[in-house]
Amino acid sequence: MVEFGEQLRKAREEKGLTQQTLAEKLYVSRQSVSHWECGDRYPDIVTAKKISQILDVSLDDLLSGKEMMKVVEKTPVVENKTINNLTIMLYAFVVISFLLQASERVLYFYVQADTIYSHDNPKFFYQYWIECFKGIFFVLIFAYGLYHAIRDTLTPKKIGIIFIAYLSVVLALDGIPDIPYWFRSFGNTMKNVRSVDRAYNLMTLFSLIARQMWSVILPCILGIIGSIFHFLRGAERKLWRNMIAIAAILRILYVAIFFVRRIMIQRFEVLNSSTVDLLYTDLTTQYLVADFVLEIAIYVLIIHQAVTLYRKRKNAIELCEA
Repeated sequence: MVEFGEQLRKAREEKGLTQQTLAEKLYVSRQSVSHWECGDRYPDIVTAKKISQILDVSLDDLLSGKEMMKVVEKTPVVENKTINNLTIMLYAFVVISFLLQASERVLYFYVQADTIYSHDNPKFFYQYWIECFKGIFFVLIFAYGLYHAIRDTLTPKKIGIIFIAYLSVVLALDGIPDIPYWFRSFGNTMKNVRSVDRAYNLMTLFSLIARQMWSVILPCILGIIGSIFHFLRGAERKLWRNMIAIAAILRILYVAIFFVRRIMIQRFEVLNSSTVDLLYTDLTTQYLVADFVLEIAIYVLIIHQAVTLYRKRKNAIELCEA
């Protein structure tokens, strides 16, 4: 079977075009054409169609069905330049937001180190450092995505690595650690209490675990499994895309409920307390809005890239069968 690179070279030479001339017609660099002909890289589907039109050859003559799928897996998921620029902006927003959060927590530690270390509740100290490390991890994860989005090399596998890493950190730092703490607290409160209070404490424990399961643990597990098959392994089934979408929607739902609930609590405190610190309330509200927008941006990004990749694979299959 003749490879794409050789077919491209033959078709170009028969048309009497140099690599530079073809590159100018496609608005790409000559090196890109050279890489295609050497078999090092593949053009995206849109560019491949333009090549077939310029060289007056069918797309089937240039690309076999197997190579058509290679195009999908080895080229950026987003081919449209305008959409890619919006993707870059979204990645930049996420990186900058997490960078500001991480910087704020590090500076807070520098200013309030004595207070943090002397705090009576060990969980406070533990959660503070979790938030610090989580912010740093997220900056690194999405900076990797921003770098490849700018270079236009954000392939399915790279996107999969980003989302799996992000969801794994959320699962490890937000989903799992609280459950052992709740069980320990439940065990401590069960001593020397009435049976009615024990039943109430047990219901509270189950409620906390149920909320943690649907809001963090289940979405993260679904998202990780879906990303492994959809982005890394190139599985074409709609199931994996749907798992990613369900995971993102569950997280968006939880974030929205949490945001509304906290805003209502803030309003209740302002209306019913004469000693409330308005400056603190204002800052807290700003942080809530910023976190809400940031979380929504991340999961919209996840859904968009999962759906775009699914459609791209579907189009490639239809082109192969045409």
